[in-house]
Amino acid sequence: MGKCGEMFKRISLATLGGEGMILKVKDVLINYKNHEDVISSYEDRLEEEIVVPSNKKLEKAALLMKCLSNPLRLKMLAVMRRPHCVCVIAGILNKDCTLISHHLALMRSLGIVKCRSYKKIRMYEINKDAIRELIDYLTEIILSE
Repeated sequence: MGKCGEMFKRISLATLGGEGMILKVKDVLINYKNHEDVISSYEDRLEEEIVVPSNKKLEKAALLMKCLSNPLRLKMLAVMRRPHCVCVIAGILNKDCTLISHHLALMRSLGIVKCRSYKKIRMYEINKDAIRELIDYLTEIILSE
């Protein structure tokens, strides 16, 4: 592990209890004493804090995005704006019921869709709260200042 890796490890153990880390620009630049051009470009930002999210949160977001990157699953979500059973979703998308069931099981395990029983039928719909939470989290880690 290089100097930067060692420093990040030391700082991460000391901040946020392993849930992520907060670094100041000046703490990162400590290892760049011979690179005055880099340091001078940050002159007015040395006290700026950089928040690095926890791996656990990032891994969950990445898993959800990976799930949503499948075009068939996105089509399924578009169809499930209202609750539908597997056979209706399969019919709309012209796919086999077992394939649709497989994708629904994965999305349900990740909390992207919810299921409720109606008589002998299971109705699936988007878990809008989970989708909003993912969007809010992505906005927070990528766009917040």
